[in-house]
Amino acid sequence: TLIVVAELLGPAVIYMSAVLVQGVSGFAAAARVRLGIVAIRLSAVVLLHLTGHLTIASLGATILVAFFVYGFWLVTVHLPRHGYTVTFGRPSGRSVRASGVFSLPMVANKMQTDADKFLLNVFGFQAQAGVYGAAYRLVLLALTPLGSLDTAAFQRFLPRGEPGAIGVHWRRATRLGMLMGGASVVAAVALWICLPLLHFLVED
Repeated sequence: TLIVVAELLGPAVIYMSAVLVQGVSGFAAAARVRLGIVAIRLSAVVLLHLTGHLTIASLGATILVAFFVYGFWLVTVHLPRHGYTVTFGRPSGRSVRASGVFSLPMVANKMQTDADKFLLNVFGFQAQAGVYGAAYRLVLLALTPLGSLDTAAFQRFLPRGEPGAIGVHWRRATRLGMLMGGASVVAAVALWICLPLLHFLVED
């Protein structure tokens, strides 16, 4: 429960803060805000392991407290530096509608990528789910360069007010498409070469 609450609330506040920072200070400043999530998770695991207190409960409590402290600092100190004042209030109808529009495809995407592992555990195939999850992580590792490029490109892709915007975006899309296509070929070749070393993950 601690981990679920931490992961639901902490990154939500941090990512929202990063988006607001990006609106006035650019992508690099927003990336620095988001790096706090990685730093908190990594630090919590390493410190708890080194002190011999690494359990599910201690990990959940640690990241929950750390996310709360970091989020509180972002809202009360960091965002005001960028011109934002954060207060409580009722969300507007436009915000509610936009949340609904975006949340549906996001839920569908999570169902597509993660529901299979959840169902394997529900129906008693824990061992198979573990092996499948490990193989799935290997594929994600090979796709990490593409994911990073996609995230960085998406954040910069559609600035408003550019002269000749359609032509600019078309040239960008073509250039990045060729780059990502080449990276995909490299990743596919690397996986094909490494496949004999990974036979234990794809046995019957």
